[in-house]
Amino acid sequence: MIAYVVQFHDAFGHRDVRKVSRSSAGAEAYIISTLASASATDIVWESNRTYCTALARVRGPQGGFELVSYSIEEHAVID
Repeated sequence: MIAYVVQFHDAFGHRDVRKVSRSSAGAEAYIISTLASASATDIVWESNRTYCTALARVRGPQGGFELVSYSIEEHAVID
């Protein structure tokens, strides 16, 4: 079975697994909905649609925009 892992990357070098999907389309849809909820701007996808960068809104007293990126990695799952 193939699993598609969505990883979040921030400007400070932190990485975090955010979602595991059964399809690349599902992983991409997750990223798009997450960026939409963060009022992201300047979204740029690589041509193969496995990596994107964006400016995402940061809420709170230190609010503003932060450069974030998401990647989709394909992994074979062995039972």
